[in-house]
Amino acid sequence: MDKLLTVRQAAEYLQIHPQTLYKKREIPRTKIGSRIRFKASQVEQYIKQNTTNPLPVINNQSFSLKIPSELQRLARYAKLTQKGGNNAVSKKKQRWNYGHGFGGIYIRRTSKGEEKYYIQFYDEHGVRQRKVVKEAISKEQAELALYSEIQKVFDRKYGNGKTEKRAIFSDFAKEYLETYAKPRKKSWKSDAKYLKNHLLSFFGQMDLSEISPLHVQSFIAKKIEAGIGRNSINRYLQIMRSMLNIAKEYGYAIGENPVKQKALFNEAEFRRTRVLSHTEESRLMKEVAPHLKPIIQFALQTGSRTQEILGLQKDDLDFKKGTITIRPEINKTGKRDVIPMSSDVRSLLKGLIANSNGSKYIFNYFSYFKKDLVPVKNIHIAFSNACKRAKITDLQFRDLRRTFSSRLHELNTDPLLIQRLLRHSSFRISEEVYIQSSMELMKDASEKLCQKSI
Repeated sequence: MDKLLTVRQAAEYLQIHPQTLYKKREIPRTKIGSRIRFKASQVEQYIKQNTTNPLPVINNQSFSLKIPSELQRLARYAKLTQKGGNNAVSKKKQRWNYGHGFGGIYIRRTSKGEEKYYIQFYDEHGVRQRKVVKEAISKEQAELALYSEIQKVFDRKYGNGKTEKRAIFSDFAKEYLETYAKPRKKSWKSDAKYLKNHLLSFFGQMDLSEISPLHVQSFIAKKIEAGIGRNSINRYLQIMRSMLNIAKEYGYAIGENPVKQKALFNEAEFRRTRVLSHTEESRLMKEVAPHLKPIIQFALQTGSRTQEILGLQKDDLDFKKGTITIRPEINKTGKRDVIPMSSDVRSLLKGLIANSNGSKYIFNYFSYFKKDLVPVKNIHIAFSNACKRAKITDLQFRDLRRTFSSRLHELNTDPLLIQRLLRHSSFRISEEVYIQSSMELMKDASEKLCQKSI
């Protein structure tokens, strides 16, 4: 059956304004009720009858190819030959523009002085795309690559070529976890948990191509109404944004990613600042379980993360050099780090090793079921219960890392040393996230200023 095109579709096909199309009475049209429609075959016939200036054949020493007639048609009706030119923008850059509907070609020089041809065009969703044509050594070859991309866009938009793959959110989530997250991300289990508990219940049955920014905002509103923190919502959105980007790379039908950067909350506005005071520490140590007490002491003395502490083994300790190795498999960054061993930490570790009963792990507890020492795997419930008994509110185990860095800051430790002890790539992260000045220090600073003014 001959496909019918609307006025807008036919105008886009011919690359002319809809008002111009109304005036071209020579193009056959059909009236259905009050609507005007154009048969695709008749539009094709009109194009063939009016194609009088095909693009020339490209020939040079290293490249010889004839441009397909379909691309000639597209080029003509995008006014490729009428627009643009050799307009040098600067000595390092040249650009040839062929109109908004078709795109352009430009040259850039690499750091080695080599010239590379780039093309830019608009996809079927109206989003500008840019690509380097590595093989092109002339403007004509870059033009051919541009024609090819425009043909692909046209075929996808009007169904003349291979269609993109389609999938619902829940099906692609499984593919994402198996083919991308598990092989590449240490945090893939968190991705799986967030997808299962939050994202799939809202987006699970939606087609990837149908998800819009409005759906994303509705998801955010629903999570806020349910009392979910903004930090957590950001984690869900970041996973979803990454997943949709991967879907596009895998060839699934998806337009512009609906999870934009501006949809994320500014975490600086609600960043945690909680630290454990010395008074609270004394109360906590009286209430904590025996196996958890050395873990808390180690965290306050080294600023290590939970997974780094629980994964620590005897082979990671060097008492001669006084260092502790954080292996890549337990390190959040996936790198090998070495931290110093203080005298208090040395005594703590030697006592634990003496009572480890042959276990290769440092932190163990006695299991009444196995009648033996087993490695500690989870501490959050025990830590939470200890805080309740000590009447300490709004404290999480990860806040001990912030307490460690803030106490170093209060002792006037060099900021560079704090950054290196926390193993951050820059001091800005250490300062913004993990260093909190105590109220006593801030009061003292204010008093000093008052005394100086008097």
